Amino acid sequence: GAALGLIVLSDPASREIPVRSDGLTAQPSAYRIDRRALELEPGAFVEYKYRLEAGEAMVYSWTASNTVRSEMHSEADTSPVGTAEFFEVAEETLHRHGSYTAPFPGIHGWYWLNETDGPVTVTLHAAGFFTTSTEFREGVAPIVREITETPDSAAYRPYF
Repeated sequence: GAALGLIVLSDPASREIPVRSDGLTAQPSAYRIDRRALELEPGAFVEYKYRLEAGEAMVYSWTASNTVRSEMHSEADTSPVGTAEFFEVAEETLHRHGSYTAPFPGIHGWYWLNETDGPVTVTLHAAGFFTTSTEFREGVAPIVREITETPDSAAYRPYF
């Protein structure tokens, strides 16, 4: 310990290492990776949401081939149907990048609306502790996807 400058490890009599309680949130399974290209015709919208429990996090980047209206919002399991909490609204944007930690269990994600006169492709990259994603479009039944891709396929274990 002393050679590395780790004072706490340099005294063999001291076996107790102080550990901070902030900054780290352990999870029971490996994180997952999701990549989607979502095509939007003029006037069309898509909602794409992930299942996250309270305290679970994700990082994301999305880009659009032309401007879109974007809304990042969540629907809590305990809220009435159609009720959402909004975290970001952008009238005309080409991209967003960030991280998100779910404040409550539910579905969390984006609504994109193509208000241009040509097709738009929204490309989403996300990594996090979500278990499923759901795609919502007008006139189509919701499409639920289980996401099992991780950096190490052997690491996907939903239960320890």
